[in-house]
Amino acid sequence: MKLKKIIPVRIKIYIKSTIKSFKLITHKLLEKKISRLNLVDTFPSFRPASPGSYKMYEDSIITNINSTLQTLSSISLKSKVLDIISVGDLAYSNKEAARLDKLFQKYNSDKSTMHDYHKIYAHYIHNNKTFTLIEIGIGTNNTDVISNMSKYGSPGASLYAFSEAYPNSKIIGCDIDRRILFNTDNIKTFFLDQNNYSTFSVLSQYKNKVDFIIDDGLHSQNANLNSMLFALESLKVGGVLFIEDIPEYSLDVWHIANNLLPSNFEFQMIKAKTYFCGVMKRIN
Repeated sequence: MKLKKIIPVRIKIYIKSTIKSFKLITHKLLEKKISRLNLVDTFPSFRPASPGSYKMYEDSIITNINSTLQTLSSISLKSKVLDIISVGDLAYSNKEAARLDKLFQKYNSDKSTMHDYHKIYAHYIHNNKTFTLIEIGIGTNNTDVISNMSKYGSPGASLYAFSEAYPNSKIIGCDIDRRILFNTDNIKTFFLDQNNYSTFSVLSQYKNKVDFIIDDGLHSQNANLNSMLFALESLKVGGVLFIEDIPEYSLDVWHIANNLLPSNFEFQMIKAKTYFCGVMKRIN
């Protein structure tokens, strides 16, 4: 009887020890950034059209991935240079900026504390009190979702701030995390996956009717470009797209995008407190 009781206990201890060891090894692998990816299969678009061993391909693919955008950016700059300015160059109402700052802080949004996007919005919104605004990225506090705000975040913070600031406007939010979607007052929210452009169709009813679009979602180049594509199809004349939190290392993408835009759109990069904010406006 004693032996029967001891064996299960030992098995449980062994299982717990094995799981603990597995977690420790996995953590160390992640820290060392070790990957088991086959680069040829994972990045076929960057594979050289040349004979060679896998190791040769691997080195070439890595170089290709790291260098292609930089080279395209250099070529693009021969055509049209991206306009980069500072928030301080904008002519905005201090009163309106202060009002937005107060509301962002009230609802626990970092748009004015960590960044100074309230000044950018104060410049572009002006005295326009009735409009349609879409924000991509509501701000999840579920830590199992990429680009989350930690468990202490407040989903919908900026939506609530814009809603209170402009109660006669339509405020629309989109996010990949269905658990944080909500509807209240003049706010409606929808599921949207920025990496899957087909999901933008949920907003098709607003085509050519949108005044402002804010991209505060995944903060990856592909996701941002999908938002830009949507904005090209959806902004009304005078409408503006804001792409928040652009790091300096991804500016090459925007040098290229700037030269690909139709002639009825203008694009500039604004250096804010922490990151850059890309601003695209439909001029006619």
